[in-house]
Amino acid sequence: MGNLMFFIGCTVIIIGIIIYNRKRVRYTSWYKEGKPTLSFEEFLSFYNINPDRWEIKDNCDWDEKPYTTLTYYSKEGRLTFSWKTNHDRNDYLKWTENKERRERDIKTAETLAKLTKNVREDVKFYNEKAQNEAQETYDRILKMMEGE
Repeated sequence: MGNLMFFIGCTVIIIGIIIYNRKRVRYTSWYKEGKPTLSFEEFLSFYNINPDRWEIKDNCDWDEKPYTTLTYYSKEGRLTFSWKTNHDRNDYLKWTENKERRERDIKTAETLAKLTKNVREDVKFYNEKAQNEAQETYDRILKMMEGE
Protein backbone atom coordinates (compact mmCIF):
# COMPACT_ATOMS: atom_id res chain seq x y z
CA MET A 1 0.00 0.00 0.00
CA GLY A 2 2.86 2.37 0.83
CA ASN A 3 4.56 1.75 -2.51
CA LEU A 4 1.32 2.44 -4.36
CA MET A 5 0.85 5.77 -2.57
CA PHE A 6 4.47 6.69 -3.31
CA PHE A 7 3.96 5.85 -7.01
CA ILE A 8 0.73 7.87 -7.23
CA GLY A 9 2.39 10.82 -5.48
CA CYS A 10 5.35 10.78 -7.90
CA THR A 11 3.00 10.52 -10.87
CA VAL A 12 0.99 13.54 -9.71
CA ILE A 13 4.18 15.57 -9.19
CA ILE A 14 5.53 14.67 -12.65
CA ILE A 15 2.22 15.56 -14.32
CA GLY A 16 2.21 18.87 -12.42
CA ILE A 17 5.73 19.70 -13.63
CA ILE A 18 4.77 18.87 -17.23
CA ILE A 19 1.67 21.09 -17.07
CA TYR A 20 3.65 23.93 -15.47
CA ASN A 21 6.33 23.81 -18.18
CA ARG A 22 3.77 23.74 -20.97
CA LYS A 23 1.99 26.84 -19.66
CA ARG A 24 5.14 28.79 -18.81
CA VAL A 25 5.92 31.54 -21.28
CA ARG A 26 9.40 31.40 -22.77
CA TYR A 27 10.22 34.65 -24.49
CA THR A 28 12.57 34.61 -27.45
CA SER A 29 15.94 36.36 -27.42
CA TRP A 30 14.55 39.00 -29.81
CA TYR A 31 11.86 39.89 -27.29
CA LYS A 32 14.38 40.02 -24.44
CA GLU A 33 16.68 42.32 -26.45
CA GLY A 34 13.84 44.73 -27.20
CA LYS A 35 13.67 43.96 -30.92
CA PRO A 36 10.27 43.97 -32.63
CA THR A 37 8.30 40.76 -32.07
CA LEU A 38 4.82 39.49 -32.85
CA SER A 39 2.62 36.90 -31.23
CA PHE A 40 1.15 34.32 -33.58
CA GLU A 41 -2.31 35.90 -33.32
CA GLU A 42 -0.91 39.33 -34.21
CA PHE A 43 1.03 37.89 -37.13
CA LEU A 44 -1.98 35.99 -38.45
CA SER A 45 -4.22 39.07 -38.35
CA PHE A 46 -1.65 41.07 -40.35
CA TYR A 47 -0.78 38.16 -42.65
CA ASN A 48 -4.39 37.56 -43.66
CA ILE A 49 -4.70 41.15 -44.94
CA ASN A 50 -1.99 40.68 -47.59
CA PRO A 51 0.00 37.40 -47.53
CA ASP A 52 2.09 38.43 -50.55
CA ARG A 53 3.94 41.09 -48.55
CA TRP A 54 5.31 38.59 -46.04
CA GLU A 55 8.45 36.47 -46.21
CA ILE A 56 9.03 33.91 -43.48
CA LYS A 57 12.44 32.27 -43.00
CA ASP A 58 13.60 29.72 -40.45
CA ASN A 59 17.16 30.31 -39.22
CA CYS A 60 19.51 29.15 -36.48
CA ASP A 61 21.51 31.49 -34.25
CA TRP A 62 25.12 31.03 -33.11
CA ASP A 63 24.22 28.40 -30.49
CA GLU A 64 22.07 26.43 -32.99
CA LYS A 65 18.73 27.51 -31.51
CA PRO A 66 16.10 27.82 -34.22
CA TYR A 67 14.35 31.12 -34.77
CA THR A 68 12.15 32.59 -37.45
CA THR A 69 12.39 35.98 -39.11
CA LEU A 70 9.16 37.52 -40.32
CA THR A 71 9.82 40.12 -42.98
CA TYR A 72 7.09 42.51 -44.11
CA TYR A 73 7.71 44.49 -47.30
CA SER A 74 6.03 47.87 -47.02
CA LYS A 75 6.21 51.00 -49.15
CA GLU A 76 8.67 52.48 -46.66
CA GLY A 77 10.97 49.45 -46.79
CA ARG A 78 11.50 46.12 -45.12
CA LEU A 79 10.27 45.52 -41.56
CA THR A 80 11.71 42.52 -39.72
CA PHE A 81 10.09 40.79 -36.76
CA SER A 82 10.49 37.57 -34.82
CA TRP A 83 8.15 35.54 -32.63
CA LYS A 84 7.43 36.86 -29.16
CA THR A 85 7.53 33.39 -27.59
CA ASN A 86 8.62 29.92 -28.60
CA HIS A 87 4.98 28.87 -28.26
CA ASP A 88 4.10 31.38 -31.02
CA ARG A 89 6.71 29.76 -33.27
CA ASN A 90 5.27 26.31 -32.57
CA ASP A 91 1.76 27.61 -33.31
CA TYR A 92 3.05 28.92 -36.64
CA LEU A 93 4.63 25.56 -37.51
CA LYS A 94 1.35 23.76 -36.73
CA TRP A 95 -0.55 26.38 -38.75
CA THR A 96 1.64 25.83 -41.83
CA GLU A 97 1.08 22.07 -41.63
CA ASN A 98 -2.67 22.62 -41.32
CA LYS A 99 -2.61 25.22 -44.09
CA GLU A 100 -1.10 22.72 -46.53
CA ARG A 101 -3.73 20.16 -45.54
CA ARG A 102 -6.52 22.76 -45.89
CA GLU A 103 -5.28 23.75 -49.36
CA ARG A 104 -5.29 20.09 -50.39
CA ASP A 105 -8.79 19.66 -48.94
CA ILE A 106 -10.00 22.76 -50.80
CA LYS A 107 -8.70 21.41 -54.10
CA THR A 108 -10.47 18.11 -53.43
CA ALA A 109 -13.69 19.92 -52.54
CA GLU A 110 -13.48 22.04 -55.71
CA THR A 111 -13.02 18.91 -57.82
CA LEU A 112 -15.98 17.23 -56.13
CA ALA A 113 -18.06 20.40 -56.63
CA LYS A 114 -17.29 20.34 -60.36
CA LEU A 115 -18.21 16.66 -60.54
CA THR A 116 -21.46 17.27 -58.66
CA LYS A 117 -22.34 20.21 -60.91
CA ASN A 118 -21.75 18.13 -64.05
CA VAL A 119 -23.76 15.22 -62.68
CA ARG A 120 -26.65 17.58 -61.81
CA GLU A 121 -26.54 19.00 -65.35
CA ASP A 122 -26.60 15.47 -66.77
CA VAL A 123 -29.53 14.49 -64.55
CA LYS A 124 -31.40 17.64 -65.56
CA PHE A 125 -30.72 16.98 -69.26
CA TYR A 126 -31.92 13.35 -69.08
CA ASN A 127 -34.98 14.32 -67.00
CA GLU A 128 -35.95 16.90 -69.61
CA LYS A 129 -35.29 14.39 -72.39
CA ALA A 130 -37.44 11.77 -70.65
CA GLN A 131 -40.23 14.32 -70.08
CA ASN A 132 -40.11 15.37 -73.75
CA GLU A 133 -40.23 11.75 -74.89
CA ALA A 134 -43.11 11.03 -72.53
CA GLN A 135 -44.97 14.12 -73.78
CA GLU A 136 -44.37 13.10 -77.43
CA THR A 137 -45.63 9.58 -76.69
CA TYR A 138 -48.69 10.99 -74.93
CA ASP A 139 -49.38 13.33 -77.88
CA ARG A 140 -49.05 10.42 -80.36
CA ILE A 141 -51.45 8.30 -78.33
CA LEU A 142 -53.96 11.19 -78.25
CA LYS A 143 -53.70 11.62 -82.02
CA MET A 144 -54.16 7.91 -82.55
CA MET A 145 -57.23 7.91 -80.28
CA GLU A 146 -58.68 10.96 -82.04
CA GLY A 147 -58.13 9.30 -85.41
CA GLU A 148 -60.17 6.24 -84.46
